[in-house]
Amino acid sequence: MAIGLCKGRAALAALALLATATAQEMEFDAGKSSVELPLVMLGNGNLPGLPCIELGFGEGTGLFLLDTGFNAVAVRRGLAADLGLEQRGTHIAASFGGTSKVPLFRGPAVDLRGARFTVPLFYGLDLDHFAQGRGRQLTGILGAWFFARCVLTIDYARGKVVVSDQQTWQPPPDLAPTRLDFRLGQPEIWGTIDDGRPARFMIDTGAETVLLLNAPFVARSHLADAPERLCRSRLMGLGGRADCWFAEVARFAAGPLELADCPVVLMGAVDGFDFGDDSLRAGLIGTGMLHGRAVTFDYARRRLFVAGPPQPAVRPLGITVDYDDGERGTVAEVLGMPDSPAVDLLAGDRIVAIDGAPLPALPADFRAAVTARETVELTVERGGERHVVAWRRIEHLPRVRMAQ
Repeated sequence: MAIGLCKGRAALAALALLATATAQEMEFDAGKSSVELPLVMLGNGNLPGLPCIELGFGEGTGLFLLDTGFNAVAVRRGLAADLGLEQRGTHIAASFGGTSKVPLFRGPAVDLRGARFTVPLFYGLDLDHFAQGRGRQLTGILGAWFFARCVLTIDYARGKVVVSDQQTWQPPPDLAPTRLDFRLGQPEIWGTIDDGRPARFMIDTGAETVLLLNAPFVARSHLADAPERLCRSRLMGLGGRADCWFAEVARFAAGPLELADCPVVLMGAVDGFDFGDDSLRAGLIGTGMLHGRAVTFDYARRRLFVAGPPQPAVRPLGITVDYDDGERGTVAEVLGMPDSPAVDLLAGDRIVAIDGAPLPALPADFRAAVTARETVELTVERGGERHVVAWRRIEHLPRVRMAQ
């Protein structure tokens, strides 16, 4: 989830306060130099999900998103009120979907069960809407202030996260590092599309997509000359929803990350500032590109390590399904595929079975079941009646070419 600070006149009063927030501290228990935690992929069935870990916070525990696209740390605004956290000013934050003024809170240390992370200030963000339909509530986000105080490995393949002491961690002997550059605390690497000119791409673990291209880059490259051929959709960010199109390019390459027939999201232009309107970056690399590998971020030494073989392209399922309590199986959105047969499936329909079997309990299992074969049968409830829909797996998206 790409989100950063906007430095304008309205934010000057908060900047002095934010300057004191550099005193982040990661402290490991005696005799420990690393902590291993289970990886929780928070999804809605459409894509693999967002990487999270369960941590102690306040008097309880909660789910925190690991987000390289966020340049600070955050707590859910409603939880901050419930805990009675002290507010210390406001600031302006930008994301996909727009900008907003957000409160800043003093909060307790985050307990990693073997280590503690302390930071003076948390952004208070409205995470309820962003996490809607994913079956779990987010407690907060761990962004650049957290990543900068440790070496962090997200092992998507083995379902674990390793948080290591920067001073004692040693890189894998058989892996070559990729250099990380930084802008607004967010990591970048250089990459190419269809062997074109190199461009800057942010690595954003808080984005589910494989590759997202910003609107200025799309316009310069003429990638959306014929939007009627593409799959129109809306992307959810912290600032709301933004128009976009789904497509694919022949090849993407950036350091250890290389993918043929690469799915892309083409962002549409918006009014006002939006991260999808960033003209200095071509776009971002999301979890869909990293999925199935072990990815290590060493911010202090500006290094990235990627272990594991390239994975098949992760294409959108085409159905976003609500997994919140009481709404599980409700279709939130259907991606329209050009030149594809019409499918009798609408937003608001409730899926109750896949090939006659009950709906899986987890979004990841829902995605696996629907993509297990080329075509599956979805049993759908609508208006008190049931009917069966034949759903075809998305094998390819409309191809776009980059103007050289």
